[in-house]
Amino acid sequence: MEIIMEGMDGVGKTTIAKKLCKKYHFKYVDRPLQHLFSIGELGSKDDIDFQNRLNKIFKEDNKIQAWITGLGNIYNAIKYKGENVIIDRGIISNYFWNGNKENELIFKTINDLIGFPDMTVVLYASLETRLNRIRTRNINDKDLFDSDVYRLDGYHKMAKFIKDNNIPSIFINTEGKSPDEVVTEIESKIKFKKVKKDDREEGR
Repeated sequence: MEIIMEGMDGVGKTTIAKKLCKKYHFKYVDRPLQHLFSIGELGSKDDIDFQNRLNKIFKEDNKIQAWITGLGNIYNAIKYKGENVIIDRGIISNYFWNGNKENELIFKTINDLIGFPDMTVVLYASLETRLNRIRTRNINDKDLFDSDVYRLDGYHKMAKFIKDNNIPSIFINTEGKSPDEVVTEIESKIKFKKVKKDDREEGR
């Protein structure tokens, strides 16, 4: 089973995904480009250098950013095909940040190549809640001070992409809910099959 966890920063994607993975012995997957190119741990010098290089490339053209990020989407689909995984962000996030009328064909091509996951879970919450969670997580997060990236509300664009492409999905409001409550709500909508730890590598 392949599940993609989507949503804006601060909604609880990583926390919820890891809780579900631990409970059902799924594999947690994130940062596909870093894994593809064997970059170091999050926050390491290699990781920071890699991200800085990507940012320079991304500034060149929106289509380039869509393709490079799409390479990560393709890598995940191939690498973890047939496995029980929860992926932290996928093509819907890619489309939110990079999709427009000029590059619709890029996303259609990626979709045609990799298909859709069994389910996409879109988590959402109010701006105030998201910002408070981010501050709690890291009061020095540079994006809280240097840009409006966390103030964006991408759900309309995400929902339109999901509808236009008939992507299996559920939307979960995390407002005022504990991580365990969100997990329970997701469980009520998705039938998980708990696998043995030894079976994860075989994707059973």
